[in-house]
Amino acid sequence: MRLVAMYRGVYAVGHGAVSERGRLRAAAWAAGEGAALSHLAAARALGLWEREVKRLDVTVPLSRCPRVPGVRIRRAAMPTTHARGIPCTSVSRLLVDLAATPMLEAVFERAERRRWVRPKVIEGMLRGRPGAANLRALLATHRPTSGPTRSILERRLLGAIRRARLPEPVVNGLLDLDGTIIEADLMWPRERVLVEMDGLETHATRSALRRDRARDRLAVRHGWTPLRATWHDDLGDVVADISAALRE
Repeated sequence: MRLVAMYRGVYAVGHGAVSERGRLRAAAWAAGEGAALSHLAAARALGLWEREVKRLDVTVPLSRCPRVPGVRIRRAAMPTTHARGIPCTSVSRLLVDLAATPMLEAVFERAERRRWVRPKVIEGMLRGRPGAANLRALLATHRPTSGPTRSILERRLLGAIRRARLPEPVVNGLLDLDGTIIEADLMWPRERVLVEMDGLETHATRSALRRDRARDRLAVRHGWTPLRATWHDDLGDVVADISAALRE
């Protein structure tokens, strides 16, 4: 049986055409006892990052300092988990490790969708960490009881609404308009105000525009005030519009 060396002591069996998951597993194994994928490599293994990761990070216990060619070794005391047999740092530790990177928001959003965000655990790891303010800003918008946000635009607007001290909206709530059920990104039932986020991936087609306008007209006929926001809008202007609608 042919063995193809990937790292010292780690071999592929039969051929060298190893899958991405095989490459991730091999890097963790090559770093030895107590090693775990970390940073974007862990995010990829856990399904929290959508693109293939070229440079792999592996974190090992403080007592060890292995050398693995092509793998960035980090040393830290860390909680771990497993992704289909691949050792990874915990999701909380992963978010802390990515706090100072531009990838944080996307990884946080995916972790939140899976209900993997643990604010108290994360906060306990944040002291003195680079990017702590970035992660705390995201945690400030994390409200599991209000329903999960579905996009970065929703999260940013929700954070701006809270900073403006406006009433807390219902997130992704269902509304029955005489038998027609609509799902609003944000809504204030008492004030009868709706806010929809128009992302390019779901609202840029002609059919989507017709559907959105028909839905807005239906909401107006039932006494609601529909508002819309896009990536191109200034958040301050959107919050001012919401504030005016809530007052009315």
